[in-house]
Amino acid sequence: MCADITNEEVQGTFGLCSNTAGPDEVNAQLIDKADRELMSSCLKTMWNKVWTEGRLPPDWKLEQRCVIPKPGKNNYHECCAYRTVSVTDILGKRLEKIDMRSRQKWF
Repeated sequence: MCADITNEEVQGTFGLCSNTAGPDEVNAQLIDKADRELMSSCLKTMWNKVWTEGRLPPDWKLEQRCVIPKPGKNNYHECCAYRTVSVTDILGKRLEKIDMRSRQKWF
């Protein structure tokens, strides 16, 4: 059951991700505001190639990390007073939004 990613699955990714740009410096609005039919076609072609080959492009695995202090902590000299936020590539992030549970292989 390794069916191709469908138009409906691609369409379902629009409007789901935050607008924070990752290492690729592409944000969700750029994709959401592009010609929907053309963008869907491009994403479907690209994601099906990734799916068929069974590996993510290395750039999609890159992330930018920020350490943010948790509010209300008494001692900011301890690691537990902070949390990490990771921002990843928008193309990989959107691909993750497709329900892969019904598919047999994953990366």
